[in-house]
Amino acid sequence: RLIELWPAANFEAPPECYLHPVNLDANPPYDAISYCWGHPSEKLPIQANGSPIRIPSNLSDALRYLRSPTEVRVLWADALCINQGDDKERGHQVAQMGRIFWQADKVHAWLG
Repeated sequence: RLIELWPAANFEAPPECYLHPVNLDANPPYDAISYCWGHPSEKLPIQANGSPIRIPSNLSDALRYLRSPTEVRVLWADALCINQGDDKERGHQVAQMGRIFWQADKVHAWLG
């Protein structure tokens, strides 16, 4: 999956995005985000595909800083792009992370 991060002129607005499946063999353009998940209790709400979900606060902060005020931005971040509730998918995707980061147009290291 990749994230289409919707633009927002207001920095404080919670991130909104659309997640869609992609085939990495098609070389889709995207940026990847590397960040520390932080403590499991430190999660903030965002909208993904029209539904509220909670993501690590560090990722929420990174999305706020990386989103454009006017254009959709395409990103990959593990907490959103990997189904964390599916052990089989998570195992497969974690094995693909080297390729995911290697193929990214840019990699952003979010240090907070």
